[in-house]
Amino acid sequence: ADFVSLNPPTSGGIVIVPRNADGSPNLGNFLKIASNSDLVGAGVNGATIGANLSSGTNYTPIPTNPPSTPLPTQPPASPTPTPKPTATPTPKPTVPSGPGAYQAEDAYYSKAIFENKHSGYTGSGYVNYEPNEPGGYIQWTVNVATAGAYTVTFRYANGTSSNRAMDIYVNGSKVVGNLSFNGTGAWTSWSTRSVNVNLNSGNNTIRATAIASDGGPNVDKIDLSGGVAPTPTPTKPPATATPTPTKPAATPTPTPTTPGGSVIFSDNFESGNYNNWNTQNGSWSITTDGSKVLRQSSTGAEGRAWAKSGSAANQSVQARVKVTNFNGKNQALVCARMADGNNYYAVAIKSNAIELRKKISGSTTVLTSKSMSFSTNTWYTIRLDVVGDTLTAYVNGAQQLSTTTTGRSSGVAGLIAWKVAANFDDVVVSQL
Repeated sequence: ADFVSLNPPTSGGIVIVPRNADGSPNLGNFLKIASNSDLVGAGVNGATIGANLSSGTNYTPIPTNPPSTPLPTQPPASPTPTPKPTATPTPKPTVPSGPGAYQAEDAYYSKAIFENKHSGYTGSGYVNYEPNEPGGYIQWTVNVATAGAYTVTFRYANGTSSNRAMDIYVNGSKVVGNLSFNGTGAWTSWSTRSVNVNLNSGNNTIRATAIASDGGPNVDKIDLSGGVAPTPTPTKPPATATPTPTKPAATPTPTPTTPGGSVIFSDNFESGNYNNWNTQNGSWSITTDGSKVLRQSSTGAEGRAWAKSGSAANQSVQARVKVTNFNGKNQALVCARMADGNNYYAVAIKSNAIELRKKISGSTTVLTSKSMSFSTNTWYTIRLDVVGDTLTAYVNGAQQLSTTTTGRSSGVAGLIAWKVAANFDDVVVSQL
């Protein structure tokens, strides 16, 4: 190369061009002849170059570009996050209105959990009072059209030998305290426990609160039955020809029912005594069968007990009965309109039959009966309704017998173990 460049003076990014004596720009400061250039041998020097390059006038200084500012590096694009789907809430099951089944898993529960590991439940599962301690509860909301008396039947399992008792509340008020829920033999063996309650028209809450040290039983559901059906407006039927007699259809399986009215006497024997009762003959005591019960243990006498209060004309008497020894074909009785051991109406259960009977002035009459099996060491809820001259017998809420008779106009509830050993519990008398 013939030239090498010099570093020109600058100010603020502008090249400073000096002037010659005649005012022309002196560009010689920008270049000089390289030492190895052929121009050196030809007599060319730096002044000549400066003069030649500076000939002419009005040179405009050429600004130098400032150092380039590097463009900021754009950060890598963040991937667009996949939106998290909104969880769809599980719809709350619609509870039935009026009498029917109300599943425990559809109710509100506290200190309890949903399970379905033990078979035999009727819905999608059951509710287990877990942890095993008092205070847990299940609360159902039920809706009835008519205010009145209803029966609430708890379906439960208790695989222990202890009584997992509970308090029952209706609309925030305790209506039954220390209701026994005895062992059922296994967690897959289900039993029922019934109470009579009064409900308002519209919504009502029913709560079962565990009070035992090891909590409550596993609860499958409650069945609500009873109430007063509206009376239809009578209409005159159209005239029809007299029908030709036909063979009657088979009688359908009775639907469980419950009495109405108000409770006028009850005893679950948790007091540890039977001071509310008169007794005659037999061997009576309070014993423990899951909870405290009244027991008559003699199989050689007709043990009789009748309440000291709760007399009424129209009445419903309900009790749980467990015969531990039928001693042949003898019987246990639940009595209504009872005055003493020689005057009463009764429903009697034997190992192979059920009877409606009366005893007037010591003379016994069997009014009606039918074959029906009853097992020892099994609890049955026995009920006798007496309205006017009509007697109606129920077993576990289902009607079994009905007849009419006369002879007793009023009286109290009674329990009789006629040469059988039997336990009695949860006696409830309602005035109809």
